[in-house]
Amino acid sequence: MAWAFGDSFDSYTAVADMNGYWDTVVVGNSSLITGRFANSMGWSQANGLASLAKASGVNDNIHHIVCSVNQVANLTGTTLGHHFTLMDGSVNQCSIVFRSDGAILLTSGLPSGTVLATFNGGLSISNVWTAYEFEVVIHPSAGSFKVRKNGNTVDDFSITGLNTRPGANTYANKIFIGLWGSISGGVGIDDFFWRSDTSSVPWMGDMRCYIRSPVSDASIQFAKSTTGLLTQAYPPNSSSSGNANYITSSPVTALANGTLGALSFMLSTGVTGNFRMALYDSTAPNGRAGNLIATATSAQTNPAAGLLTFPVTAGPTITRGTVYWVAVHSDVNYTPGSVGGGWPIISQVQPYASGFVSNLSGGVYGASTGMCSVGIVMASSNYSLVSELRSDGAAAYVYDSAVGHADFYGIAPIPAPPLTTVAVVTRSLMAKSDAGTRTAAMQIKSGATTVASPTLSLTPTYTAAWRVDTVDPATGAAWTAAAVAAAQIGPVVVS
Repeated sequence: MAWAFGDSFDSYTAVADMNGYWDTVVVGNSSLITGRFANSMGWSQANGLASLAKASGVNDNIHHIVCSVNQVANLTGTTLGHHFTLMDGSVNQCSIVFRSDGAILLTSGLPSGTVLATFNGGLSISNVWTAYEFEVVIHPSAGSFKVRKNGNTVDDFSITGLNTRPGANTYANKIFIGLWGSISGGVGIDDFFWRSDTSSVPWMGDMRCYIRSPVSDASIQFAKSTTGLLTQAYPPNSSSSGNANYITSSPVTALANGTLGALSFMLSTGVTGNFRMALYDSTAPNGRAGNLIATATSAQTNPAAGLLTFPVTAGPTITRGTVYWVAVHSDVNYTPGSVGGGWPIISQVQPYASGFVSNLSGGVYGASTGMCSVGIVMASSNYSLVSELRSDGAAAYVYDSAVGHADFYGIAPIPAPPLTTVAVVTRSLMAKSDAGTRTAAMQIKSGATTVASPTLSLTPTYTAAWRVDTVDPATGAAWTAAAVAAAQIGPVVVS
């Protein structure tokens, strides 16, 4: 029996299970979590009690648990925090408990039960992830508890001769993961893996889940949600005045990867004069405007009110999550558009006839004063519209209604490939916007073999489609690092 959860899953797509937070997908004797607590990197809880549970369906006496732990606060006190309780149905056999001072306990029954063992070599530093593997043998007199840290090949802690079975049966078939007491600052649990058997369980070593997002278009048939992705920054509620012969810039954070295709600027009222735009990086101190990296191909003369777009030829590569400073330069005073919000500016005196300066780090910074509604428009690839680490809803997506149409995207290789790949989980969020019935699936292609998730009946609400491959579909054997790196993934319209 094996069961796992970890970082390869979008934190905004957790759905309800028996404890209100999770859903599982089962393949043979393996099941992997496909969600996690919202807004957390891994499973964590700072205040209040939280829990999840999973029944294995098999009566095993030898259990291995792999996880990573991070306690944000200082290692002090004796509060019992996160715990893994092995159960026989509703009977609590024993619990592995993380105490606030960094010690790891094995207790009889619940975390508050009799302490059977104390490992004081557990967490030794706060706010650092530490990997653990535990072995627990369920027995009324010959039970045992072993611990290995950070992939060690020998035991860091071992004790035998324990009564780890207060119940009637010498096995456990369920695990309960919970928070017994609230630890200030919070504790994170990630990369969780539970495996059990009746004879022996091999040590797994340092296990973890890796997020591998799309990084290229292998073959595409879906349409883009927009031919250019507009990333917009907003001014205060009341329009500010733009000054002639000033370079004035505002920051914009790129929502996706792509190539800069244009720059945009909202003008409140038409004027008689000239405008041009440019883009600066954020390499100046404190992330402020630095070097000039692109200028618009042409200026605009006597523009009317509205959104002005300035094309950029052979623009630079735009990187998702990176801050850029979008700059406007004019030879007349003007009134920017007003759409609410607040934004900082950097401005610098510069005659319009002299063009943009090569570096804007000498400009004057105004915190949350606002200047204008500015944006960057990217000539986006399909993959860049679906590779966000956090779901952005309908901000960027690909779409299609032709039966059989599919996209395939290349995925990023793992920089330091693991020795063994336990499973590859392929998943995406899908929804429909038209009337009638629409179904789709998520595909993974390895070599010449393409396999798909169960067909998903779409609704207007985004729903996850996924599949789990514990072996390479092309070979039927264990995944190799090269096969994982070469795999392609993407959506397909079924009906």
